[in-house]
Amino acid sequence: MANLETSPPEIGPTFPKSVDMLFASFIGANRYPPYYSIITHYTPIDAQIVGKPGAVFAWSEREHHLVTHVDDEEVLNLKMDTGSDQAAYPVLHAPCSLHFHAQSIIKMELDNFAIMSLITWPGFHEKLQTSMDPGETCMSSAPAVVSPKLKNKTHQASAINTIGVSGHAKIINVAGDNITYKDSANGLETYDKIASIEERLKVIHDTTFGTVYATAQRKLISFLLPGCEVYGWLASPDVSANYTAARRKHLPETGFWLIESGDFAHWKSNSKPILGIYGSPGCGKTILCSLIIESVREFCDPRPLSAYAYFFFDNRNSDTGLVLFENLLRSLLSQLSSRSGGIPSPVKELYEKHGNGRERSSLKCLQETLESVIAEFDDVYIMIDSLDECGERVELLHWIKAMAAWNSTKLHLLFTSRPEPDIVNHLVPIARLISAHFGALASARDIELYIDSRLRLNHIWDDTIKSLIKETLIAGANGMFRWVALQIDDLEHCYNALEVEEQLMALPKSLAETYERILVRSRRRRDLQQILHWLAFSVRDMRIEEIADVVSVDLEAKNGPAYNIRLRYSDPKILLTVCSGLITETDVKLAHLSVKEYLLSEEIKAGAASIFSIGDRVSHSVITETCLAYLLNFDQLDSINEDNIIKFPLAMYAAEHWLFHIRCSKNASRRTLRAMLLRLFSFPQNGALANWIQLYDPDRSWKGTFDGQLEEVTHPIYHASSAGLEQVVEHLLQNGADANMHGGHYGTALHAASYNGHVHTVKLLLRYGADANAQASFLGSCTVLQAASFRGHLKTVNVLIKRGAEVNAKAGSYGTALQATSSAGRRSTGHLDIAKLLLDHGAEVNAQAGEFGTALQAASHIGHLEIVMLLLERGADVNAQAGEYGTALQAASQIGHLEIVNTLLERGADVNIQAGVYGTALQAASHIGRLDIVNLLFDHAAEVNPQIGKYGTALQAAAHGGHLNVVNLLLERGAEVNAVTDPSSSYGTALQVASHMGHIDIAKLLLDRGAQIDAVAGFYGTALQAAAHAGNFDMVHLLLERDADVETYAGEYGTAMRAALDGCHPEIMRLLFAHGARLGGDVQDLSLYFDDASLDDDLVFRMRPIFPTNLINLIGRVIYITHIPTDWINTRLFNLSADFDP
Repeated sequence: MANLETSPPEIGPTFPKSVDMLFASFIGANRYPPYYSIITHYTPIDAQIVGKPGAVFAWSEREHHLVTHVDDEEVLNLKMDTGSDQAAYPVLHAPCSLHFHAQSIIKMELDNFAIMSLITWPGFHEKLQTSMDPGETCMSSAPAVVSPKLKNKTHQASAINTIGVSGHAKIINVAGDNITYKDSANGLETYDKIASIEERLKVIHDTTFGTVYATAQRKLISFLLPGCEVYGWLASPDVSANYTAARRKHLPETGFWLIESGDFAHWKSNSKPILGIYGSPGCGKTILCSLIIESVREFCDPRPLSAYAYFFFDNRNSDTGLVLFENLLRSLLSQLSSRSGGIPSPVKELYEKHGNGRERSSLKCLQETLESVIAEFDDVYIMIDSLDECGERVELLHWIKAMAAWNSTKLHLLFTSRPEPDIVNHLVPIARLISAHFGALASARDIELYIDSRLRLNHIWDDTIKSLIKETLIAGANGMFRWVALQIDDLEHCYNALEVEEQLMALPKSLAETYERILVRSRRRRDLQQILHWLAFSVRDMRIEEIADVVSVDLEAKNGPAYNIRLRYSDPKILLTVCSGLITETDVKLAHLSVKEYLLSEEIKAGAASIFSIGDRVSHSVITETCLAYLLNFDQLDSINEDNIIKFPLAMYAAEHWLFHIRCSKNASRRTLRAMLLRLFSFPQNGALANWIQLYDPDRSWKGTFDGQLEEVTHPIYHASSAGLEQVVEHLLQNGADANMHGGHYGTALHAASYNGHVHTVKLLLRYGADANAQASFLGSCTVLQAASFRGHLKTVNVLIKRGAEVNAKAGSYGTALQATSSAGRRSTGHLDIAKLLLDHGAEVNAQAGEFGTALQAASHIGHLEIVMLLLERGADVNAQAGEYGTALQAASQIGHLEIVNTLLERGADVNIQAGVYGTALQAASHIGRLDIVNLLFDHAAEVNPQIGKYGTALQAAAHGGHLNVVNLLLERGAEVNAVTDPSSSYGTALQVASHMGHIDIAKLLLDRGAQIDAVAGFYGTALQAAAHAGNFDMVHLLLERDADVETYAGEYGTAMRAALDGCHPEIMRLLFAHGARLGGDVQDLSLYFDDASLDDDLVFRMRPIFPTNLINLIGRVIYITHIPTDWINTRLFNLSADFDP
């Protein structure tokens, strides 16, 4: 028998060049659930192996290396360690994902997704385990070190479906279409029917909805969480970190005075659905809110129709994620969608309404959708912490009043806040609002419990001292947990009774006095001052290693701020001592908003801690200087790289965010900063610029670290122009830089400055001879004017026109500047103003060029009604035929812009023009299921049966999209149920479309309306063959019930049995066989048998017509099904269980 542990399997003389299906399931370590997965249409080099979770590689036995496709253009070779034995298993050094070039893809971010393991021969799992570090589990979803080359990448894998379960559950079996898992929380075993693999793959093939994946977020695996594209579009911030941090600080038995109160009971029962909890700074509102969330979660979890969502406003640094009102709405929608087990229809409609995620939703649409989602539940509990920290307070308060006025019996809204007058006064008129004031009396018992818990941990003081401390602190607390905590922290440095008594006699009376005392006592004032600037205004939360390295920059160095490794702390955790009482100890932040408020206050400026006073511009300047000094340290080419980046923890933050901080500082002209900038942009004399772009290219933010080549770094004039650093640009131009030099992502310096809206830089470049009509490869070789128009930079467009930019130049993806601004999103009013400006300067309203053909079609597709109206008023031809969608009417119909469709029809749009990808507007609207638009088109005499376009007919388009109501309407309006479309079409009839897509209800309707079940047409020949190839078992069953002929020979695969075989659907093959189907061809023996000649080699089965049940119920086995240019299938099962019964 071949040694399966040291050599890959062989099929024929060499490993097959085309693997149509690799099926594997894998039981992981106890820490994570197993995954059940399938890959289709992948052509490997020789064989396929995997390494650590998140790693899928191709293995070439001939060349002994690992290959991973990083994107369409790049192939990354990873070395393997074979040792002396070339046949040994490779040791995998870096996690990554294989990019399959295939029909269907799902996106998987390396840092966030737990990816399944796939194995190709037995023993690999055990071998892999031995190569891992001690204690590392095979299913670890977050590798400790990610290769910088792969970091920040979005990898893609083809047609991968994974299934996980909640953190409480463990899968105990995966078999066929069923999954059994045990919930450790309640001990119950659950047996669920899941969609067939092919159905789920079909969903991925078809639309972005229903994508199934498993994602690990803080060790929580989501079960069958669909619609990753929709969640990505919602882009809600992560609020779980705030919740987790607050729960960690909660002391058991505290806070129940509220949970057990009548006010809370009224809120929970909806008799008083709005509950506001007011409290002074430091009184513990956030921790109390986390307790409420926990209580509500425990209440809702066993009730499927009860849902909850929460949000924590947090203004402790410059990260806007937890400050913006819009992000509250996005987060609530995302959380409630998740609680519903999928994508609720209102969210799906919102996504589709906004160009399937191409446009950003308005606040009004988000609010309306949230109300619709809430209406789908019996009860929805929304909890919001710290209203006072919201940066858009007016919008937030109006929304709360609107939600209260909604008078829903389902909504329960709770918030916490400081009792600031504008908040309290704005919400007082709400009739069903309960206001609970979190005062000293309410929290007195909790403070006492907290003091007792802290004193129990102290073994130095006797009971007398502890009693004195408790009595004194309770007297001075005034309801402030934070004040009490800080005093105990300070008292712990007292080692005898006298010191304790003296300190208790001199306790600060407020948080501000407490902070002043902490700052004044600091023995490392320089470090503390520098760190506080960062913590108050960093653009994101900082890791302890990052913030600790801030002190390695000497801001007072003789020749200006400079990196000095001798200043670095020997241990980053020293930071916690330096900043004790002022920061959190997990994700490093200011411990409380009151710290930031004190540092920014007038009070600190007049006190003993005045040197620690900060301001936004000053702080951003300090952060900018620190970042630049850090980057300038890498002044030699390749002085920072994949091998040593881990030694410089602040490098990535400095590279990514220094431009943000310099813009906020508004101090780029300061002598110190100017000198540092000129050094950075002195490439090639100084290598810092090249190293910065290697770390993070702001023009290609999607690229990973170290993705480019050093020699590809563009001239400094380009990067300075893209960043809008006017003084640097002027210096470079004065010293001979070519204003028309080509290079960089945007093509020229003028393109970069125009696209980013740096109007002063644009003027400067034009003054030094930059060509206002230059074209670059960006946006399909667009002009400078198109770049500025597309981004909505009105001032820049005006400058370019005045300096001779050709308004009607045709180039690029958007054809003309007018089409470019019409193609942009609807959020900015700048685009409407630009369209007016261009038209006023002679822009041809009916110019044909670019992706959309005309400006009117572009605006119609994007949904910019105001621009549509403007263009029509200026003479746009409503029936012009050009571009991808043929006409403006089809473009608007395809996206679902009802108002624009109506406007175009009122202005004379011909509803029956045949052009574009969908052929007619009716087919476009039918495919997306917009019944309202379909009705409107019929009201304007739309013809129902034209055969043209992507789907052949409107009926086929609606059947493909799965829109039963539209199919029914089309049939009522006379659609030919048996219309046969172009022979080259994939689907010859509407029934064949519905059968392939698995839309049972539509298939039944079509059959009931007279669809010919055995009609021969299209790629698949018959409806039965289409359903069989797609793996739609229920559809095949329906067609057989309706007497479909199993032996009809037509289409690509000849028969339904061969179609099911090609699609690898054994259950369908068994069903067809039971109805008399045979494989045909050379195959005579219809039984499954052992090949005795191969028993001493692998276990080989000759598969004739059917697969046995056990074949698809194997756990931890691998099945290869390969195409060979004959009519037989060679199937190998490795590590087959001994009790297999054929």
